[in-house]
Amino acid sequence: MESNIKYIGVGRSGEGLIIATYGNDRNLRDTPRNELQGILMNESDGEWRTRVGSEYGTWFAKGDSNKICYLVLARNGYPDRYATALLDELERMFTNQGTDVLLTCPADAYTKVMGGELRNLAMKYEDLRNIDKLYTVNSQVLEVQNIAQAGIQQVLRNTEAAEVVAAKAQSLEGNARVFQNDSKRLERMMYWRKVKINCILIFVVIAIILYIIIPIIITQSNK
Repeated sequence: MESNIKYIGVGRSGEGLIIATYGNDRNLRDTPRNELQGILMNESDGEWRTRVGSEYGTWFAKGDSNKICYLVLARNGYPDRYATALLDELERMFTNQGTDVLLTCPADAYTKVMGGELRNLAMKYEDLRNIDKLYTVNSQVLEVQNIAQAGIQQVLRNTEAAEVVAAKAQSLEGNARVFQNDSKRLERMMYWRKVKINCILIFVVIAIILYIIIPIIITQSNK
């Protein structure tokens, strides 16, 4: 039965230097190595992706800005989205080793060192049914994450609105206290003003009474 993932390789473009390879199809052994090296001989700048036909299947390739190339040979008709996902995962795997190391290491420096990881990667993308399940689960996880993020954003908006309402309530409460204090102050002022007026009225009444009574008393005394 034809393998879905036949060959995986990493190398430096322009030099034709192979950093690591893994052959997943026993019938091919290391036959695609020459094709891989030929692709790596092409000079390229910046990030890029491409597909190249082969008598063994289809090469999917991508390169980064450091001229490190990541390639996979898959059977004809292998879904592009899965090949792209494989290459992205392959890139992350080797980027973790350090760009400087990848730019200076000798040929096949990581073929044995990363052999186990490359084999696991090939096996992961070999079974399309499992990939579909993983893709479905990942999509569901992403959907849940998006819903959770939307919920968090709504909570944050509600929190901000609550804070605004609370601030307005505090402002109104402060204004009410000021009004209450001003009312009490005005009440005290009115009270003392009333006391003063009453005192003046009492003084006037007493003065009038004395004005009337004193002459009468004096007149009676003279008699």
